[in-house]
Amino acid sequence: MTAIDKMTDREFTEAFESCRLPNDQFHHRDHVRLAWIYVRSYGAADATIRIAESIQRYAAYHGKSSKYDQKLTVAWMRLVAEAVGRAPQASFDELLAVSPALLDKNTPT
Repeated sequence: MTAIDKMTDREFTEAFESCRLPNDQFHHRDHVRLAWIYVRSYGAADATIRIAESIQRYAAYHGKSSKYDQKLTVAWMRLVAEAVGRAPQASFDELLAVSPALLDKNTPT
């Protein structure tokens, strides 16, 4: 378990949004977790807008703006929103257990 995994959802979101999470410690599973938090907090449409802005800001802060891909972000948000729709009360770990494809970063391709 990483330090990020030990953070509450609120701590994790605040650390990400303030760009305090080290880029080298923010991995695919963490992107999915952030998407799950946003979908549950804001609904799919607003979550997609908010996560796009947050990821772009985070990438720019870490000098990785060129790595941001809007189409990929939208595709992942759709996949996470669909999974949340099938299991709206699931914890993040429960969601991953019933939707393991979310852990495969090649899923939307």
